[in-house]
Amino acid sequence: MWDYLFIDKTWLNIAEKYDRCLPLLIGRNLSAFQPHKIQRHYCALIHEDKLFACLRDGWVYNKSRYEISFPCGIIINIREVITGQEEVGLPLDEIFSQGRSGLHLEYCFYRDRTLKSLTSQDIIGLNGPAHRKKAIKHGCSLKLLYKGQSRQCILEPVNMTKKIWVDKWDGKGMISSWTKTPGKYRAREQGVILV
Repeated sequence: MWDYLFIDKTWLNIAEKYDRCLPLLIGRNLSAFQPHKIQRHYCALIHEDKLFACLRDGWVYNKSRYEISFPCGIIINIREVITGQEEVGLPLDEIFSQGRSGLHLEYCFYRDRTLKSLTSQDIIGLNGPAHRKKAIKHGCSLKLLYKGQSRQCILEPVNMTKKIWVDKWDGKGMISSWTKTPGKYRAREQGVILV
């Protein structure tokens, strides 16, 4: 999938080397992507000019939505890359799918091209693992695996109306529950490892 977005890997390599970030794509159905079949795939590129210069030809940028559309049907939200905010503001309804077994998300790191899936157990919302979109309405955290190590990514809705606070941490220092009740902690203040 990365090869259908970037003609040049310069930006990805610079981001890794100097910003120490792990370029990551997340979306609800990345595994359904077929290169020669144009269909809409919405995903987010998670941490300006070097980025755009490295993209494949034919892209269109919607500045008000922070979205890049490609001829192959992929739409990438680059809000975090452009704004540099630690928490990633995304249209959460478009990123997650919800089925009988709960919420689902797929992700792929640039250096680890294996497509991985997250289920409700690794999508942490209000009161713990999120089984419905309602539990992530005000934000969530993702428990990701990169080269055998756990990573955490915090997502907020684009038009956040209410803040959420960390309620509990697990034994590995990962957020295990969020709450709407103002508390002692806020994710930004705790130095959470972000992707």
